[in-house]
Amino acid sequence: LHYDYMDKDVEKSIFHAQTALEIRPSEPEAKLRLFKAEHSKNWTDIKPDNPELLAIYNLNPNLYISNMILGEVSRNNNNYKDAYKYFKKASKISPKNLNPVFNIVLTFLMANRLDKAKVWLEKANKMKPNSFPIYLYYGQYHLVAKDYKESLKALNKAIKKSPKSPKPFELMSIVFTRMGKKKETILSIKKCSKLEPKNPYYLKTLGDLYYEEEDLDKSLDSYIKALKLDPEDLSLVGSIGDVYLKKKDYENARKQYNEILQRGNSEEKFYAYHGLGEIFRREKKYIDSIANFQMALKIKPEDEETLIELSLSFYKSENIDESIKTIKRVLDKNPNHPRANYEYSKYLYKSGDKKKFKEYLDKSCKLGYESACKTAGKKMPE
Repeated sequence: LHYDYMDKDVEKSIFHAQTALEIRPSEPEAKLRLFKAEHSKNWTDIKPDNPELLAIYNLNPNLYISNMILGEVSRNNNNYKDAYKYFKKASKISPKNLNPVFNIVLTFLMANRLDKAKVWLEKANKMKPNSFPIYLYYGQYHLVAKDYKESLKALNKAIKKSPKSPKPFELMSIVFTRMGKKKETILSIKKCSKLEPKNPYYLKTLGDLYYEEEDLDKSLDSYIKALKLDPEDLSLVGSIGDVYLKKKDYENARKQYNEILQRGNSEEKFYAYHGLGEIFRREKKYIDSIANFQMALKIKPEDEETLIELSLSFYKSENIDESIKTIKRVLDKNPNHPRANYEYSKYLYKSGDKKKFKEYLDKSCKLGYESACKTAGKKMPE
């Protein structure tokens, strides 16, 4: 039954839990570990009222791991009151264990209850003063409190205590992001990746950061390395497609999106149809572009961004009536959508309605859409 779940060896976790259950078929701890391992891919989607989970919990409500798992599931669903209840119970069951105490701190930080978080953090510090996790959570506490200088100070102390842990650097990257220091953010994540070279999350994050900076070659390299470590992650395939799209390498972009269509679920296919729609529009193949955006809308019929992209493809194909009809589906539900107002103003201009064109262009600019302000020759609103 003993396995390191943090090593992400899910198959081994499942095997050990199943073996334990062969010996003791009603053992709740083995059932809980098996449940968590089997749902590792969608763990954050598990609800606190999950019948299977509650049935296992009720086998022994005073089991430490039962309360820890219910606390985690409750917190994942933003039910901080119940999360606190379960973690506090776990702390009473195992009073010398710091894990439930730190989870209570994290729960209060996520609930933005800094006063309560500080009380429990001070309690943890008395149990294990000036230790790595204490500095780590103080760094997180100051991060939520927006005291970035103190956060970095605490995280540097954590690094001195445990220089091979990527966690302080990961938190530092968030601090630097909040401070607007992009270079330092990238360096922090690079350090994480160096410490855990087989962790695809850090490589994916690097890819995202380089993409934002428009360093497309480094972004692509990071995504490809991440995909080699986690070939089943189709979001990485989509990210690679996005980089190729931005590089105007439409053939390679198309390959990535088509792969998602072959292997993906409906959510992932929605993303792929969206990407293909944009490729075909750039290639001026408007019929194909329209068809792909319409396929995306079959999955998410009211998705605003897809409706806007579809309206733009109609506009590019000189079908002004359909472009107006489509964009109005967005504006009827969300009249203050900045981009929708801007695109609508373009369609109105093309249809000859200059008066309404100016009205919607000015409205889009007031809503803070940069392209509208540039077209109108006005400054962006503060």
